[in-house]
Amino acid sequence: MNTDLAGGTTPHRAATTALLFLVWLLGVTIASHHNPFAGLDVAVGEWFVEHRSPGMTAIVSALTVIFSPVWVGMWTVISAAVLGVRDRSLPRATQVLMTVAMAGAMCEILKIAVGRARPPIAHQIGGTELSMSFPSGHVSGTAALTLGLAVALTARSSMARRAAAICVALAVSLVAAATRLYLGAHWLTDVTAAIALGVGVAAIAPAVTATTLTRLSPHLPERFHAFIDPTRSRDDHDHDHDHENSRCTATH
Repeated sequence: MNTDLAGGTTPHRAATTALLFLVWLLGVTIASHHNPFAGLDVAVGEWFVEHRSPGMTAIVSALTVIFSPVWVGMWTVISAAVLGVRDRSLPRATQVLMTVAMAGAMCEILKIAVGRARPPIAHQIGGTELSMSFPSGHVSGTAALTLGLAVALTARSSMARRAAAICVALAVSLVAAATRLYLGAHWLTDVTAAIALGVGVAAIAPAVTATTLTRLSPHLPERFHAFIDPTRSRDDHDHDHDHENSRCTATH
């Protein structure tokens, strides 16, 4: 199994755990009606309402569709399929799928647990959204997909390239967050927590994927092992080649 996918230092794991813990802690404070950022939520929401225009509304309404859970799901499947065909193996494709799936599951659990109401209907543009607000499904899905791809695609790249890819992913996530705030569909803390959730899940997904595939491999037929661990097929080929050479040497 690729050790790059399973890596992660202790400080890295600690930071990731702390980030996800803070997301849940914020959810608890909101659920208990002690949100310390309530004033900021209201102020930011009102600012977006005051700075709307017909042209911008049309652009934002189109953009937010691209970031919807349905479209994110489609982009995820397509991305995973492309990676699987390109690599002729499953690790990176599975990693992207698991990143989005884990983020989606955590998002739905938080929505149910926190039970936060959406901003006032009068502030919402387009179809009225009455489902739970914390965290944003649009933003958590977008962050998970873009960050998951950034991490998967730069597994063996330099730190500079990985940092650049992550910055692009975060920029896309911020655009998705801005569309939800502009349309009055979420509070600021909803989209902030969603991005943090995407970051945290993208950080732990490589290790989770590597562990899952490693434990699954012994239970699958031998012909599938090369798709789970491409290095294994190369090792087997080298072993067979060495064995054949040793036979030839012994014969001569």
